[in-house]
Amino acid sequence: MLMSPIRARINRPPDARVQQRTYHFAATNEDLPYAIYLSYKVSKDKKSPLIVALHGLGSNPNSLLRDNAIDLAEAGGYILVGPMGYNPRGWYGSPLLKPPPGATRRPPNPEAANDPANLRDLSEKDVMNVRKRDKNASAIASLALIRSDQSNGARSMFESPGLWGRTKSRNCG
Repeated sequence: MLMSPIRARINRPPDARVQQRTYHFAATNEDLPYAIYLSYKVSKDKKSPLIVALHGLGSNPNSLLRDNAIDLAEAGGYILVGPMGYNPRGWYGSPLLKPPPGATRRPPNPEAANDPANLRDLSEKDVMNVRKRDKNASAIASLALIRSDQSNGARSMFESPGLWGRTKSRNCG
């Protein structure tokens, strides 16, 4: 099966400037990946803006930590982090959206057959763990949330402002 040009662009190898990290996710007793870019201007002595980049459905932590995003993070002195969201289908806690009546349904994704029943909760916990993890690593001046336009995966983050405090959101798709 051929990969679409969009999917091929999203799933290309990580940018060499981005660090690949993991942390232990106690809720499932496994190590989860996340990607982070720290501008050379970031210092523990000075507050820096944190941008949380939430990938779209079926993608990975690196999909938004590329090209111009890295260049802009460097120029602005930002911390740019891409959590997994537990797995590529986690949807960051958002309720699944039902297609309108009469809409053509896609065939079921065989990878989703083994997803845990509490996937949305695990996804949200993963994002919040990564956010807190890097909040402790450096003083955070402000927080921004970026989502991809390829899905509504970040919907719950916009619907749950208490989780994020003063947050600026940006749709980069």
